[in-house]
Amino acid sequence: MRNLMLVLCLSSLGFVAHAGAAKPYTLSVDNKPALTLQLPDKWTAKSHDGKTDIKTEYEVHIQLWPMFGAKTVAAATTLVPEFIKGEVTEFKTVKSEDINIAGAPAKHLIGTGSEADDGDPSNADVFLFSVGGKVFLVCAHGEGTGAAKVRAALMHVLSTAKP
Repeated sequence: MRNLMLVLCLSSLGFVAHAGAAKPYTLSVDNKPALTLQLPDKWTAKSHDGKTDIKTEYEVHIQLWPMFGAKTVAAATTLVPEFIKGEVTEFKTVKSEDINIAGAPAKHLIGTGSEADDGDPSNADVFLFSVGGKVFLVCAHGEGTGAAKVRAALMHVLSTAKP
């Protein structure tokens, strides 16, 4: 566990040095600003069809959704496989850990499934957190170790979450 934390810290430091300046991205819910994240310069975000696609320089897919109907992070946890099935089907949690995002309890789920577009095996990191009374889900997924490679950078971005 200590080695994992060291790797994540070092990866995060490398990310911060590599990332350069950050730029704000604000997600609106019901036409009102609901969540602001600081994205690295090389990352872009575009909202459409109820979700936000976040593009990075890594070979990984990242989506962000407001979880309408979920009042708490704990309640949202049971909804994850159904919620992400358009990206990752048959999601099974392999590891679950309690974390903090925006000063509030959050969940980090690491799991496996299949890519919805082609059925290839997929690994996914799912983050559930609450900001401004709304619950959000971030799913980073891809074949191989893509989700793990972006984990430290994505955790850094999520550490900037504000209403």
